[in-house]
Amino acid sequence: SRLGRILPVVAVVTTLAALALGIIAYRHVSEEPQPVIKMSVLPPEKATIVGNSLPAVSPDGRHLAFVAAADGKTQLWVRDLDSLAARALTGTQGALDPFWSPDSHSIAFYAGSQLKKIEVAGGPALALCDTAADRPRGGSWGKNDVLVFAPNNGNDGIFRVPASGGIAT
Repeated sequence: SRLGRILPVVAVVTTLAALALGIIAYRHVSEEPQPVIKMSVLPPEKATIVGNSLPAVSPDGRHLAFVAAADGKTQLWVRDLDSLAARALTGTQGALDPFWSPDSHSIAFYAGSQLKKIEVAGGPALALCDTAADRPRGGSWGKNDVLVFAPNNGNDGIFRVPASGGIAT
């Protein structure tokens, strides 16, 4: 009879403790709402952003790559998002549709009939492969250092090439 009186008390105490721990855990795990970020990207001075080429935000969220025309030449520009000024990347004349490496250190882009890459810090643009692209339409740079791309709006299929360059398959 003594056990019969203690058992309901233990059950109530255990239930209340479980509820209290559940409420504490729920409050601790609930996520704060993500802030809304709004920004404007103005073209560099005396330049116009090329409307038929998509801009690209780096995977780390720190940079924006876009194509702009200045002084009669179209080239790739990068703007650090903590800055108001963009800088042109030398050797990217004729660039279209940039896309980023997973580590945000390099940008791939189309120029002429080639897929190329360049380091964000600068340096020469390196040709990765020929594309014979009439109208390129973006690409993606995988963590395994393979780039996939659609050279003609995807009408000719999707191709891949190593980040070190080679023949597109």
